[in-house]
Amino acid sequence: MLFLLLFLLAAGASAQAPTPLAALIREAQVHNPGVQATEHVWRAAEQAIAPAGALPDPQMDVQQMSAGSPLPFDGFSQVEMTYVGVGVSQSIPSAGVRRWSAAAARQQAAAAAGDWQQARRRLARQVTELYIHLGLLAQQQRILEQQGSLLRQAEAAAELGYRTARGTQADVLAAQLQVTELMRDTVELRQEQDVAEAQMRSLLGRAPGTAAIVPEPLRVTHLDAGEPALAAALDRGDPALAAGRARAAAAGAEVQRAHAAGRPEFSVQFAYQHTAGAFPDRYMWGAAMSLPWLHRADHAAAARQAAETQAGAQSTLEQLQLDQRYRLTAALLNVRNDEQMLRLDAGGLLPQARAAAAAALVAYTAGQAGLETYLQAWSSELTLERQYWQTVADHETALAAITELTGPNRAGAQAAPSPSEVAHD
Repeated sequence: MLFLLLFLLAAGASAQAPTPLAALIREAQVHNPGVQATEHVWRAAEQAIAPAGALPDPQMDVQQMSAGSPLPFDGFSQVEMTYVGVGVSQSIPSAGVRRWSAAAARQQAAAAAGDWQQARRRLARQVTELYIHLGLLAQQQRILEQQGSLLRQAEAAAELGYRTARGTQADVLAAQLQVTELMRDTVELRQEQDVAEAQMRSLLGRAPGTAAIVPEPLRVTHLDAGEPALAAALDRGDPALAAGRARAAAAGAEVQRAHAAGRPEFSVQFAYQHTAGAFPDRYMWGAAMSLPWLHRADHAAAARQAAETQAGAQSTLEQLQLDQRYRLTAALLNVRNDEQMLRLDAGGLLPQARAAAAAALVAYTAGQAGLETYLQAWSSELTLERQYWQTVADHETALAAITELTGPNRAGAQAAPSPSEVAHD
């Protein structure tokens, strides 16, 4: 009775209409705080481009000169050198400093944009993996329900045989033991499903206790694209690599800026001085130039520091390229291996296990074989059923990793039905 109640609860949860994966990914990318944080970082970096290439703020100063005492305007009407003045000045950085500063800021903004896109892809993969996991748990529950129905037939046959003295009480107890173990597996699956749904709500930015997330049935996705095409898509479209290239370019711009900073800077000034009525007003123009040669060692050290930073950024990019290519290769190997295992399971092992279990059940109910023979066949079928769908989930998870690396528009990816749908009639 408890076994039936657990399955009714699971069936009630699955009665809700499934939510498409694409809709959940869009929801997560809009509401997930982590993705929002990286977007704000990118937008902030965009705002830093214009100030990086701008001239320094002009400076304005007001002066008053007195004669005879430090009191303001003392001697203003008697001494010609007294005045009230106002002046402005503008610093002009060394040639190239503004241009390379803006270039560095632009590349930093591009790197932040890549980080944002990478966060979106990473989140999409995490949502996809949880969605696949929820689909696997739902499929496992259906398998337990199907196998439980078959097991209850054997249990009923054992009870009938015991009542009619054709069987033993040991058969009844053995069948009941398997039913109880199946109930335990069902409870564990339900607990695992609750945890996965809580994780999914966290990624989606939903409040705890909201409606359960019902996935669509698991299906096998076939990948036609080969490794060369996927590697090209990785190099062309991976936002993590794009961010790494932008950081290396920003470091290169900083090297150029450091060299430009070693050249002279200039400033221009203008001042107006108002004197007493008996004396003429005065106007003054001026220019100044820095002497960077006096600190040549300091500028050289700054240039060497920038060059080392650039070399580090380039090495980091090269390591990232190796890591991403390894991730792609590993995921692709997993996909190919899982596809081979699925063909073996669907084309041979599963049909054979089903046929053996069905034949053993018929033989046991007819009194031609013992219960132990059927339970062994039943257990083998249950294991292979669950193994098959675990491999399907692993296959789809590996494809999600490839999608994160190469982008959502994978050429050659086609939805395909599971071989024979791997379900009992």
